[in-house]
Amino acid sequence: SLTPSLVRRGIWLAFLFCLCGYSQVVSAATDISQPITADTTWSQAGSPYVVLSPITVSTGVTLTIQEGVVVKFEDTQGLTVLGSLQVQGQTDLPVTFTSVHDDSVAGDTNQNGTSTQPGGEYYRWSGVTFSAGSTGDISHSKFNFAGYQRTGVTPKPAVYNQGGTVTVRNSTFENNWQFGAGQTTGSITIIDTVFDLQNIGVAVKGGDV
Repeated sequence: SLTPSLVRRGIWLAFLFCLCGYSQVVSAATDISQPITADTTWSQAGSPYVVLSPITVSTGVTLTIQEGVVVKFEDTQGLTVLGSLQVQGQTDLPVTFTSVHDDSVAGDTNQNGTSTQPGGEYYRWSGVTFSAGSTGDISHSKFNFAGYQRTGVTPKPAVYNQGGTVTVRNSTFENNWQFGAGQTTGSITIIDTVFDLQNIGVAVKGGDV
């Protein structure tokens, strides 16, 4: 039979487990809904960052995303870079870009349990777009569940270069609706990066690769 001390210990462990699970579900998030008009750093202290509306990094401005940060996007929302994006993931602390419906990282951010799952045509975000003259250096990052599709419009890649100078290294692209990365013009360098579970890994229409 169980002694009272063992029973108390079991209750205490169960209590701790519930607390840990609860804290993951309701972990604080930083909502992003305004353009980035001054040099800005996103750190683990503010993670996850939830993008609620289309966000632009202004010309001449740098957004730095540090190791271990999770960035989640509401459906159809994305990030457009006119200035510079520096993503500083590490091997053991990658930066993750994903859908707000993805509970596998940073918990149940939208606090709706399992009622929605990322993927399909609609539960997706629209990707990171680099405009003419922009720069990007992306290291040790994960791009998941991008490529929101609407009738008559081809979904954007998770990383879409339209005239910038972009480097992607040691990263993974998974479960994006149509494309992992794409380019119409500009220059993109891709090093030691894995593309899996999307129709096309890299689609290039122009520019330098």
